[in-house]
Amino acid sequence: MEPFIRTKDLVFYNLKQASKSDFAMRYLRLVKKYQKEGAVPELNVPKEVYDELVEAVDAITDATNESRAKTETPELQEVAADRDRIMQWLVRQTVQYKLWPLEAEQEAAQRLQPVAAPYAKFYDEPMGQRYALANGLLLDFRKPENKDYITKLGYEPYLAELEELNTRYATLKARRSEKRTKKTNSPTTAEINRRVENVIKVINSYADATVVLQPNEMAKKFVLEVNNLVEEIRLERRKKGKTEGN
Repeated sequence: MEPFIRTKDLVFYNLKQASKSDFAMRYLRLVKKYQKEGAVPELNVPKEVYDELVEAVDAITDATNESRAKTETPELQEVAADRDRIMQWLVRQTVQYKLWPLEAEQEAAQRLQPVAAPYAKFYDEPMGQRYALANGLLLDFRKPENKDYITKLGYEPYLAELEELNTRYATLKARRSEKRTKKTNSPTTAEINRRVENVIKVINSYADATVVLQPNEMAKKFVLEVNNLVEEIRLERRKKGKTEGN
């Protein structure tokens, strides 16, 4: 008599989010090998269950990519970095007024030094706060009493670029917030994870039942491949040398 085989259980909630997504995608690729016309006949898996697996894996992939994404989008980061470089230059050239080659320029920068000094450590502030600081610097430098100094130092083109970049930053941030608001009613990552785990359990149940009630080589092969995948995931966790949690 052949030894009884069945799919091994993977403690899904013990995995980190990236590992959950990775396992789900690898599991889907495995099932796809046995899929025919939308169903998995060798495992008795109906089309609607297979479709649910595909949709669930798509959802967990999107959720994981969203959680991996940095708080700021790449475009937002680039605009903020360009803005911060200009602001840093303006502040440094003013606070360290002796950097200017001409005496008249040094005198103008020295006059502006008290205006720029409060912004000297703006880089220590969070990115969002730097937006307000850049606006503050623009307002302070452009006060009527500072106009002659700004002209003598040739600051106006830099201030115009600083203003343009800060405006773009505000626009991009508002657009990002709007997109996040639209996602408010989307399922939570925990709900998506449960959806993936449940459909995997359903398919495994179909496979286990098929091996017992309607044995065929394809079903047995599938069960063995699932078990190998589970062991690979467990081995990868052990190699990391720490227990993964949610």
